Amino acid sequence: DMYGYEISKRIREKSNDEFQMKETTLYVCLKRLEKKNYIEGYWNDEKNTGGGRRRYYKILEEGKEIFKQKTKEWKALQKIMNRFVLDTDE
Repeated sequence: DMYGYEISKRIREKSNDEFQMKETTLYVCLKRLEKKNYIEGYWNDEKNTGGGRRRYYKILEEGKEIFKQKTKEWKALQKIMNRFVLDTDE
């Protein structure tokens, strides 16, 4: 489970700072994922150093399944695109 800032930070780290998502964009995406029942958001009542509550998100089973499916689709598309990009027959 992670809260918004942690998710944003993870995205930057995984992309070696090549991709950054604006906070508003991230929260719009999280809301859409919640609506589709791919993730679940909940408020943590513990006080953090900033004093406010944090909304945490966790992936649900349906979200895990769609992630697997989309990853498989992406890999298939990537394989096809690599044929075009790496094709030396001109």
